Amino acid sequence: MRSAAVPAQITTVEDKIAGNLTLQQMLFLTTPAFIDFAVYAILPHMLKLEPYKIFLMFTITTLSCLMAIRIKNQILFAWIHTILNFNRRPRYYVFDKNSLHLRKLWSESSDSIANVEEGNGEHLQRKKVSEISNEDMVIAQSLLGSQTLNISFSRSRKGELYVVLSEIE
Repeated sequence: MRSAAVPAQITTVEDKIAGNLTLQQMLFLTTPAFIDFAVYAILPHMLKLEPYKIFLMFTITTLSCLMAIRIKNQILFAWIHTILNFNRRPRYYVFDKNSLHLRKLWSESSDSIANVEEGNGEHLQRKKVSEISNEDMVIAQSLLGSQTLNISFSRSRKGELYVVLSEIE
């Protein structure tokens, strides 16, 4: 019984249809026949051979046959596609930390996720951002400027902001 090695990456193995020609090569070699017939039948002076039709059919057939040529196990069309994609990519990447790309934008609604905690570290009280009154904002701003309080910020795993106020001894 004969045994054959099965390749590990099946997607890279190309089936040979006729001789050493793959499916892509066969498509590149057969489609000009249909395109040439459409040029011959549809363009003005239908079903008559004109010089411009001959030139157009010759260029289509030549380009298609050139695209089917293999260079280093890749058809020329794949090489051209790769080179064009490489040349079309941006040359420089400029990092802008103020960009809004891929950032979640939170609206200031009553179901806001951010929380503010008030207290001396022993007893904490949670408030939603939208529930903070103007008086509380004035108190918070005066506490930020205070020399007797130590303020620390931390984030939870869910992205909640914790503010802890503790007295400096």
